[in-house]
Amino acid sequence: MPLSSSSQFAPGPWGAYKEIASQFPNATAIIDDTTGLVLSYDGLTDAAMKLGKRITDTFATVPGEPVGIMMDRCVGQIISQLAILYISGSCVPIDPSLHVQTREAMLDRLGIRCVLTVDEKSMQVNLREPPTIFSAQGAHSSTENCSHILHTSGSTGAPKAIRLPGKGVLRHAGNSLFPLKPGDFIAHLCSPFFDISILEVWSALLSGATVVVFSPDKVRDPLGMDSSFKCRNIHVSFMPTALFNAIAIAKPTAFSTLRKIVIGGEPANAAAIERVLRVSPSSFALYNAYGPTECSVLVLVHKVSLEEALSGRIAIGTPYDPTTTVRVISSRGVDVNGVEKGELYLASSGLAIDYWKMDDLNAEKFVWQDGRRWYKTGDEVWWRDGKVGGILEYAGRQDNQVKLRGYRFELEEVEVAILASGLADAAVAFVLRPVETAPLLIACVVPKSGMRATSKQIQHHLGTRLPVYMVPRIRLCDSLPLTRTGKVDRRALEATYMTAVHKCTALHEASAADPVALMKSIWQATLAIPFDIGIDDDFFDLGGNSISASSVLHRYRRASGNEIPVHAIYQHPTIRGLVSADQIRNISMTETLLRDSRLADDICPQVTTNYRTEAKHVFLTGATGFLGAYVLNDLLKIRSVDTVICLVRAPSDAIARLRIQHALERYDLWNACSPVASKISAFAGSLQDEQFGLSTEAYNKALNTDIIYHLGAQVKYIEPYSAHRPANVIGTLNVIRLAALGRSKTLHYVSSISSYGPVGMTHPNLYLPEDAPLLPHVRDLDHDIGYAQSQWVAEEMVRRAMGRGIPASVYRPGHILGDYHRGIGNNDDFVARLVHGCKMIGACPRLPDQSKFFIPVDHCSAMLLRLSHNPEALGGCYNLIPPAGMQPDQVDVAKFFAILRSLGLKMEELPYKEWVERLENSSGNNTLLPLLPVLKAPTTEGSSFWELYEHVPTYETLKTERALRGGPGHLLFPDLDEAYFGRCLRVWAQLWR
Repeated sequence: MPLSSSSQFAPGPWGAYKEIASQFPNATAIIDDTTGLVLSYDGLTDAAMKLGKRITDTFATVPGEPVGIMMDRCVGQIISQLAILYISGSCVPIDPSLHVQTREAMLDRLGIRCVLTVDEKSMQVNLREPPTIFSAQGAHSSTENCSHILHTSGSTGAPKAIRLPGKGVLRHAGNSLFPLKPGDFIAHLCSPFFDISILEVWSALLSGATVVVFSPDKVRDPLGMDSSFKCRNIHVSFMPTALFNAIAIAKPTAFSTLRKIVIGGEPANAAAIERVLRVSPSSFALYNAYGPTECSVLVLVHKVSLEEALSGRIAIGTPYDPTTTVRVISSRGVDVNGVEKGELYLASSGLAIDYWKMDDLNAEKFVWQDGRRWYKTGDEVWWRDGKVGGILEYAGRQDNQVKLRGYRFELEEVEVAILASGLADAAVAFVLRPVETAPLLIACVVPKSGMRATSKQIQHHLGTRLPVYMVPRIRLCDSLPLTRTGKVDRRALEATYMTAVHKCTALHEASAADPVALMKSIWQATLAIPFDIGIDDDFFDLGGNSISASSVLHRYRRASGNEIPVHAIYQHPTIRGLVSADQIRNISMTETLLRDSRLADDICPQVTTNYRTEAKHVFLTGATGFLGAYVLNDLLKIRSVDTVICLVRAPSDAIARLRIQHALERYDLWNACSPVASKISAFAGSLQDEQFGLSTEAYNKALNTDIIYHLGAQVKYIEPYSAHRPANVIGTLNVIRLAALGRSKTLHYVSSISSYGPVGMTHPNLYLPEDAPLLPHVRDLDHDIGYAQSQWVAEEMVRRAMGRGIPASVYRPGHILGDYHRGIGNNDDFVARLVHGCKMIGACPRLPDQSKFFIPVDHCSAMLLRLSHNPEALGGCYNLIPPAGMQPDQVDVAKFFAILRSLGLKMEELPYKEWVERLENSSGNNTLLPLLPVLKAPTTEGSSFWELYEHVPTYETLKTERALRGGPGHLLFPDLDEAYFGRCLRVWAQLWR
């Protein structure tokens, strides 16, 4: 059973975690959404203990010693926390994007001697010599001692280090408000330097649940979070209010598959909450939370109803756990009575130990009253409806401390940094909260007399001194308005600023039919720009960020009906570029594909003889993929094969090997492979990096292999060519270079039957020989998805390399389905999602003259290895699909759906557009919904990407059939009958439960 908050843990968070890990050793602890890495609790424990031993082997730690973790949100960050707690240290997350002087000052103040970092290959333990070394005072690992040290800003300009006790972390175990259990998936969206990340990670790990780590790129695309939640089956999310607001504005249905979401970090936006609750199922619960870092993240929570959101007043709630007590103290120093406002005092087991070495501040903020230690928050609150001891509502800050984009800091720190630049005589910072957009940090600055400092100069200087969320938009002023008491009139500054914004926005509203004027108006309103912007001004220079980018494109789509993908604003960050991207998005795609297909033209083989077709040493990419796992399984069974080097995207070789094992386990291959697993050499690297990001020693080992199987590729149906180019194009370029250098070796490149593109669109019922050139069909790729475009380029590169003497062959599988005899397949691929999605809505699409060239994965692997070991087959192109004579009967899509219906799936056949409409209106957990942009979006031809593949050609298979006869035995293509699809369906059905 998961631990309850009242359990008697072994000392500290590590002991509590170990208790859970021992109960659920095989449960999934972490999933990396970017790399696909999966770690069980056993695997996570092992990785943490090994890292902890590396730390203690490197230098002698003392109990309670702070250890820096200089890495962003990633699996390594979580492993590092556990490792540090395992050796009785204190975790200190340090933002690697901070200016080096700021980072070093933070490390020096804490006396940190050891900093953990991560690169593409492994975790690094780095030693340093601070001016003053941390000294322990009889500390040991217990719930009373420090587990984490987090930084918030200070008015002096130096960040404050807050030491949190281990018992503060333990409060999040088994809390009755958010009960978690093994099998629950928790989204890890927050930066590890932000206190909510502790809640995301530790509430899961202390309950046996799974942490799903999302990349910064995913989180910065609020529209994309919809599909991310669905694909990863997220149950619970703890989310910064700013991110929630952005997603709520862009797509309020994005949370419909979650059970619960907890927002916090800034005052709640009632309008955003209303948008979400109106479209959410009754099973969904939304909580507004409150909790300063000084209280270990969370102290008050409140379940928000639609009625409350409509009222415009969102409460911060009641105590989160039994150890929390609240008081509201008036300006007279007594408990308030009735609806009077007062300062919130908090007492809790999660109360911070102290601000590190800040005695005066500790005495001011942590006070003893009535025998208890209290934290004075500086926040003003009142009791809802005057009911003391009931529900609390937030009224505002007593000082100038603010929270923006989830981070808490003091406005004085921004002002101190501006004045320290030597470019300003006066500066006032404030947060602007426009009605329709995210809060903005503004600084009104009076430039230094005699200097002509520009706003860009000041911003650039601040960017080297402050984290990005604290760099304000600069407005230059001749003077600052004052109140009658002689203080700067902040309200007047805010009012003047917004008046200027409204005037500039109004200039363009009258001509909204003009795309340029429409986009300019949206930029003005979203970014709250108080001056007329130019069409070549950079969005991000104007203060834009990922959240405002999503808002801009959402509002543009709503006003114009035209869709611009989020990535476009990063590629074209000007109004001129964005409008052009909307109007002529594909004008240069053909030229781009042609140019990239020639990237390897200067690579020629160093040695052209003595290559082997039967290899002892193999280099394999894509081993963790579906086909790759089967190919690896078959390679390991070949007696002549001594070594299979597998290139795997992972932070270390150990984790790369673990990923390979998990892939083989997923397809029930590991038991057969484990006796010969010693043949596997796992190299952590990346296809797109020079020399795959490997060390010189590792790359030399790759150079001395005999044969290369290149199966690795990125497949993201809704991403553009630019997103696939690094892995699929540059990766193939690097593989060709590997084939050409060192020992002579053969290259076997696995392409796709889709590499020709939708040729039936322009050449209906064409007959395509296996060696037919790709070049005549390049313009057809203008209409296809980014993955297919990248496959065209990669195959064309390999075929051009073959023409220069590099010994290679190309293999084009059709759509790879489950193992022929067992039906075990890839439940995440398009066909599995299609079948499940059609089952859920009770309908399938009518697609006349459409085909899917199915091939069982085990047969595909067998064909590939048979052909690659046939010396006479080298240098050819081979279609790994049903033989041409079987194609009309075996691959018809309508027949495929008919078979599924005969197997018991209830699906009516609908015209394609009606089918898409039913899918669009289906429940939020339909597995096809993440692919809706591809299924729905019209191409320049007016049809969807799938519809373009009507009138598919007949693909020749004669060369493949002849070459397969060259080996021992005759490898016949299996009959894909109802019995085979029944086996696949049974496996799918088990996974759908």
